[in-house]
Amino acid sequence: MRKRVITFFMFLFIAFLILLLVSRRQSKKTPGENIDTFSSSRRFSRRKFDKKIITAVKKSVENSGGSQELDPFISALPLKEVMDKYFQGSGKQLTGPEVRKAVERIYQIDVNYVSKMNYGSSLFIYELEIMQPVRRSLGLPIHSHERDEEIMGMSKNEVLDRVLEASGFQLTGWEVRRVINHIYGINLDGISALENSGIGIFSKGQWIIRSSQDLFTIASSPDDVEIYVWAAPFYYKQFGKRNISETLAQDLEKLEFVYEKEHGHYKWVNPTGESAPDVFKTEAISSVLKEIKNMHERK
Repeated sequence: MRKRVITFFMFLFIAFLILLLVSRRQSKKTPGENIDTFSSSRRFSRRKFDKKIITAVKKSVENSGGSQELDPFISALPLKEVMDKYFQGSGKQLTGPEVRKAVERIYQIDVNYVSKMNYGSSLFIYELEIMQPVRRSLGLPIHSHERDEEIMGMSKNEVLDRVLEASGFQLTGWEVRRVINHIYGINLDGISALENSGIGIFSKGQWIIRSSQDLFTIASSPDDVEIYVWAAPFYYKQFGKRNISETLAQDLEKLEFVYEKEHGHYKWVNPTGESAPDVFKTEAISSVLKEIKNMHERK
């Protein structure tokens, strides 16, 4: 009996040690490893648009006969152009649900999830082009601050719905993408431009862009207050080293990124506690793109 008790407690002790080691290992992972995996597997098949997208885009380029010759053309279009042509060809009113469905079908980004988790832009107040139509939807003068706190407490989906309704559902594709960026912090035009760039983007709890041949990954905290940069596995495979170049390191440090050796990434935190502004994200991405260009020239 005593032997069984000792064996039981030894088993519990070993199990505790295993759990402790696993938790420590998880805590040392980079932000890109500690991800919600619900969307990670589908990021490689973004170009497989569904039938509704293909049909609407074909219609918008005045070929409603179902010709298969347009399929390669559509697949080669920048994502923002696919969205524009889908809106033009679908004939549907651009309500909140319709816009969010289009973003998921074309970009494979789940903005409903971003709203549900309250990820994305962490701001004290939205831009005027968001606040004014929302105030109008509440029956307020556009310059009134009476219910601003209530507006900032709304879900991102509700804010988008109100902006679209206040516009009479007449926004262009470019205007819709601009509104989405202001509300959710998702720059759809920028994402479209970064396809096949060699940069993977993980943001808002999901992969935004991802390829097996990405050289670098840029990730952010759910609220975009923190930004991370590190070399992707394909970089190691191509160049046989884990550390990024001294040139890129210096460029990131000029932007006040700090290297965290334990995690193997560069990290930036906005001291204001707000989401990183687009101008800063652009500077960081530009530094990485410049490094990729230099790498190709050196080969």
